[in-house]
Parts: sequence; C-alpha cells; structure tokens
Amino acid sequence: MMVGRLITRRQNQRWEELDKQSIPLERLIMHYEVYNRSEGKSPRTVSWYTDNLTSFARFLQNGSSPVTLVEAGIEEAREFILYLQKKRKWDDSVTIPTREERLSPYTVQGYVRSLRAFYSWLYREGYTEENELANLRVPKAPKKLVEVLSEEEIQKVLSCLDSRTEVGVRNRAIVMTLLDTGLRCSELVNLTLGDAGLEHGYLKVMGKGEKERIVPVGSSVQKILQRYVYHFRPEPAHLTVENLFLTID
Repeated sequence: MMVGRLITRRQNQRWEELDKQSIPLERLIMHYEVYNRSEGKSPRTVSWYTDNLTSFARFLQNGSSPVTLVEAGIEEAREFILYLQKKRKWDDSVTIPTREERLSPYTVQGYVRSLRAFYSWLYREGYTEENELANLRVPKAPKKLVEVLSEEEIQKVLSCLDSRTEVGVRNRAIVMTLLDTGLRCSELVNLTLGDAGLEHGYLKVMGKGEKERIVPVGSSVQKILQRYVYHFRPEPAHLTVENLFLTID
C-alpha cells in the first residue's frame, strides 16, 4: 500500500510540474479523440470533432515547429472564425471545381462548438487553469423555415412510382415512410426487418448517439410497408442481410 501511495504521489508531482502550455496542440487533439471514443460517441461524431480541431491547429501552424497550447487562445480562435467566414466552400476539394460559395454560417457554428467543447475538456482535465474559450460566442446564423412539399407535389412524386413492380413498391414505401415519420436517410437505410412492427404500426429507430426510439406510422404507410415486405421484398443475396429496404438488381 505504501509503495502504491508513493507512486501516486510521484505521478501527481510530475503532473503538477509538467509545463502543460508547451504540449503540442495536435497531441491534445489526439487525447481528446480517445476521450470521445471512450465516451461512446459515434465514429462519425468523433471524426467530426477531430477534423474540426485539426483544421484549427493547421490554421495556426507557422513553420515546422508544432503549435502549442499557449499559442491557441481566444484571440486565435476569433481569427480562425474570421478565416472560416471568408473561406470558400470547396477550397480544400480536389474533385469539385472552386466556386465563390462561402462556408455556411451553420458550418462555422459547428467549428466553434467543437472548439468550445475541446477547451471545456482541457479545463476539466487540468491542462488549463481556466476555460480559455468560455467567453467565445457562437456566431449567429439566419433562421430558415424548412420548406415542405405541398399535397399536390407529394401526389406528383407518388404518381411516378409504379405500384406493380418491386422497385416501384419499394420506392413508394421509402418515400411515404420518410414523409410520414421525418426519419433521417441514415436512419431509414439502417432499418431492419426486426425494427418494423408491421402489425402494430411502428418502427424502432436507432438515431444519433445510439439512442433508440419508437416511431409510429400512419395506416397508409403501414399498408405499403406490409405490401412491400410480404409481396415484393426480394430475397437478400446473403442470409445475414436483414435490412428492411434492399437494392433490387
């Protein structure tokens, strides 16, 4: 027990003596990525944080020496925001031609939220004596109303789908499910047969953050899903495939 206490005391002493401000920013970003993974965040969310923070580190890079924490304060974060607001959307793309379109305000907000979350973590973990970005505000973005399809437009879409063919019934079921439930496309494509309560009119959906929820469907959607599954859904190429909606070759 005494040996264990001595080791712990020495480790604490080493941590207190460590010049945390000289730690390379990219190394801290790697530590934060490990933290996010251990918290059970989805791979996509982990990648989103890491990519945004790496962009910040690269923005600050000046020469070959690594950027350290002391060089990345609130003023540098504000300069980064100004840079993002002027940045063209496709500047970093090798396949899409350069356009004059700027990054959307919502994209810029995402970068700022990533920075704020990262610096809150740095403070909680003891890398900083205070939250350096506590006073950094998220830039405002215009509030846009989501335009919805009119009843006439919906009927035009559905009239293009042949209810007598496998592809037509599948696509009709997909469109009607999306319209009725508001599912994300990723949520819809990940639905399995076991998620579809065809007799009781509900779908079991795994959403963002691995959060599961029950989504009721209307009677018309319930009927088209039953028609698709019982009469038109093809046999999968592999028995292990359980996706509700299948590609039809």
